[in-house]
Amino acid sequence: SITDRCCLPCRMCDIWKIKPSDEMSTGEWKGVFDQIAHWAGAVGLNFAGGEPFLRKDLPELTRYATSLGFSVTANTNATLLSEARVAEIASSGLDILYVSLDGTTADTHDHARGEAGTFDKVMAALERVDKVEKPRVIVAMIINRINIHQIKEMAEWTLERGYQVVYQPLFNTFGQSYDPNWYLSSELFPREEGLPALEEALDYLIKIKEADGHVCN
Repeated sequence: SITDRCCLPCRMCDIWKIKPSDEMSTGEWKGVFDQIAHWAGAVGLNFAGGEPFLRKDLPELTRYATSLGFSVTANTNATLLSEARVAEIASSGLDILYVSLDGTTADTHDHARGEAGTFDKVMAALERVDKVEKPRVIVAMIINRINIHQIKEMAEWTLERGYQVVYQPLFNTFGQSYDPNWYLSSELFPREEGLPALEEALDYLIKIKEADGHVCN
């Protein structure tokens, strides 16, 4: 987690409410990578947050990590991926970009992410990333009460685009202390009436996974 800063008021996350006074510098992170390389060797390294692309030095950190032999990936909400930023990451050696996309329509995705226009920004960013050889895209969809009916649609859409896809369960709101009863008050947690559709969608995904398809998990 290279930053706690974020630029979207997502409904399933409170990290965006954190206003960190400072964070580790470029040099400090390079020192961490040196230690990991010495201890673990050439392993996979994922940049998460917050929103990692709020760090202007992300390409520099990626280049340094790959020079140590790491395979580098990053998570993003994809709202900051201008043509210039895509060009930077394409030349930095980033292997995989995990793009958050919680629905196949603007209404569904924008509701989860708390800001209108987010879906359109993601679609535009994907068009830019598709034009470069690397990084390759894996879509990450957080399953919630609102998007159950689009789980299968997402599998079909990602297959058409040539992406892989991961489906993530809904957790206790990130940034809050753990409450074992969090799901009772969560507006996004699936309700009983949605369970048949959810079970049907999960059966569908399991078949894709068992056939060694593009569903990662």
